[in-house]
Amino acid sequence: MREIEAALGALRAAWMAGRPAAEAAPPEWRDVAGPGAGGELALAAIAGQALEVAFRLRPGSPLEDRPPLPRLGLPAPPNDAREIARRLMASLRDEAEKARLIGLMLARGRVMHPADWMPASGDDWLPDAYGPWLDWLRGEAASGASALTEASWAAWPWRACRAELRRLRRADPAAARTLIAARAPSEPADRRVQILELLAELLEEEDAPLLAAFANDRSPRAKQLARGLLARLGPGSDEATRAAEQELAGFFTLRRVLLIQRLEVNPLTGAAARARRAALAQEVGFPGLAAALGLSEHRLLALLPPREDEAGALLQAMAAETGSAALLPALRDRALAGALHDTALASLAARLGREERLRLVAERLRRDADPQFRLPLRLAAGDPGALTLKQVEGPGLAALLATVPTPAEEQPLARQARERLLAAGLLALGMLADAPAAAALIERFVAGGLSIAEPRLDALRLNAMLIPGHTP
Repeated sequence: MREIEAALGALRAAWMAGRPAAEAAPPEWRDVAGPGAGGELALAAIAGQALEVAFRLRPGSPLEDRPPLPRLGLPAPPNDAREIARRLMASLRDEAEKARLIGLMLARGRVMHPADWMPASGDDWLPDAYGPWLDWLRGEAASGASALTEASWAAWPWRACRAELRRLRRADPAAARTLIAARAPSEPADRRVQILELLAELLEEEDAPLLAAFANDRSPRAKQLARGLLARLGPGSDEATRAAEQELAGFFTLRRVLLIQRLEVNPLTGAAARARRAALAQEVGFPGLAAALGLSEHRLLALLPPREDEAGALLQAMAAETGSAALLPALRDRALAGALHDTALASLAARLGREERLRLVAERLRRDADPQFRLPLRLAAGDPGALTLKQVEGPGLAALLATVPTPAEEQPLARQARERLLAAGLLALGMLADAPAAAALIERFVAGGLSIAEPRLDALRLNAMLIPGHTP
């Protein structure tokens, strides 16, 4: 075998150098091929036969018949938009950036074409629209069962199962709880987390026993998620939780000065005390802390230390993550007034309705001067491509526009930093703006000095082309 490989290598080398290959061929091959030009053609045929047939690699395992790639329920973009989407997806390295691009297209009723991009089998961050592809990549056949039940659970591909469980949760919460209690404990840790995430939507008092069953889950992520959701339903009922609530309350003191009640932060004795306070804040819910202090949630929120204070930031993050649904309007008003710490905003935004969330994003854009729009991007993660030009305008956009002109005698390192910032800002704007705003922003940046063919405008260009509800 090695002699044949060496002979083929010698033939290729001769042809690449423009020489006849007969001199480099083994004598047996020359005898078969014959002399002259016909011999060269015969040697080419022998080499082609050897490469394409004789040396064809055998698979390491038996080949399996696979069903065709399933079609998704939405169309791919038009061809010119497909090209831009392909370029963008190839340029993105961060999973969060890919998720935003996927979300933008999905919000406009489009999905990636499989010839342009295919997910990995473990990309469970993808929305349910891509579930059929993920199940196909994992080799999980479609279920023949008409309904998801305890008996048919194992026959359903995972993503189809999760999508059906989400539908059942919305239509019949009691049936969904019964099914989750019966089948979720036997699922792998990452799937238990995904199942618990479904409970965050339409959370209700009846979910408490189910969440309590997961409060000591062997997966740290599942345990933390279950306890956080359980905390939203009220103070802890078991002795250990009540003790933790009392311990956290001990880091604060309620005082009354004349007619004014204040919540004071007790001095910390060292790093260990600071770490313990932070750990308790992860374990205890805001309603439980309020009860331990003898206050209502709304009263405790009103007494919180300023947003710049470390303890204030910690408690505000607790309120946004584990505060009851009744507390959300007060938290929203604080956020719109700029009185809520940034660490709490992402948790709060995830719990608000779409219109309230977009109001919060627009308010942050009106205040923030960050030309990369990092916090607004996080807040608008569930609603990409939804902001008008008026909402996008603000100090951040002005700062980004100021990076377009090339300063005279700019140093290479400064130029690279400016171009990276411009690329990040334009990508963020493409994920935030609606289609008319994206088209207007392209005009502004071109007027500011960018070329109309500038690749960094791709996100805005794709956004402007994906008009909601438009089918070419």
